[in-house]
Amino acid sequence: MIELELNAAGMGSIRFALSQSHTLVDSLMMLRSCAPPGNREWTLPLRDALTSRRLTVVRALFCGPADYIPDFIAPHPPTYERSFDECLHAIASASSDRVREEVGVVLDQIRRSGRGVPPPLLRALDAGERSFAEAAAAELAQVWQTTLAERWPGLRALSEADIAYRSQRITRIGMAAALSGLTPDAEYAAGRLRVAAPMDVRVRDIHDLVLLPRVFGHHGSVDTTRGPGGMSAALWYRLRPVGATRDSRPSPARDLVGPTRAALLADLLVPRSTSELAHRQALSPSTVSYHLAVLYRSGLVTKMREAHSVMYRQTHRAAQLLGE
Repeated sequence: MIELELNAAGMGSIRFALSQSHTLVDSLMMLRSCAPPGNREWTLPLRDALTSRRLTVVRALFCGPADYIPDFIAPHPPTYERSFDECLHAIASASSDRVREEVGVVLDQIRRSGRGVPPPLLRALDAGERSFAEAAAAELAQVWQTTLAERWPGLRALSEADIAYRSQRITRIGMAAALSGLTPDAEYAAGRLRVAAPMDVRVRDIHDLVLLPRVFGHHGSVDTTRGPGGMSAALWYRLRPVGATRDSRPSPARDLVGPTRAALLADLLVPRSTSELAHRQALSPSTVSYHLAVLYRSGLVTKMREAHSVMYRQTHRAAQLLGE
């Protein structure tokens, strides 16, 4: 069990965020031997990227025997969302002390497993901690471009729809109940957030807590880091299994209206125009218009004019279909 004790500043700083680097790391964790079987739609391109390119650092971190993934390769987002280039810069510029300490944990776990440290990993470390961090950032950039970059708009839409739903729940039931309901693995009471984990860890005086929806992961997880202002934590929670999720979980919405319309419905928790939906879902405006017309005739979306745009939003019936 991991227990996070939030101070007054921590309670006031609880926020949601989107993180492309966390999503990438989350996808790569599906390749680990201890992970549940992942959807082949996602794991095959990832495996192909790791085998067809010389990605020494990424392969060693995600395909080796170590359970621990260095936290510096998934830096906590300081804002709601930042560009992937900004994420890569944060990874490449991680302090040498932090890289040395966190990679040292990985090396210890590899040695305790009885397997030798891969020579390419040792050569990467011999170049120095800064060079190692820069290599990790460069390799992650390659994986991102070949596997997730084109699909990020759809993944982002799913995450934002989930965040909008969670935010509404906070206004209805309060922060404490909403935190406990983020994931079956977590519970919150009296300023303490507890998350199920194989080890017992207690971290005091958390001054910043960021909540990150997991597109690929099946369980909640926590990582902490010490910054200039003190201890901060990130809670990765499982994305709700709505109709738009692209995995093997059953979905009434997806079965009834199909994956494209289910994704549009999930993205209409807040009013959006046809052009906005087309951009967010990486679809043509004509395709979005066609699907919206079908959803409107079916009573699953409403529409109203705002200035020069027609805004669409899911109905209560659609929310029930999506499991909200």
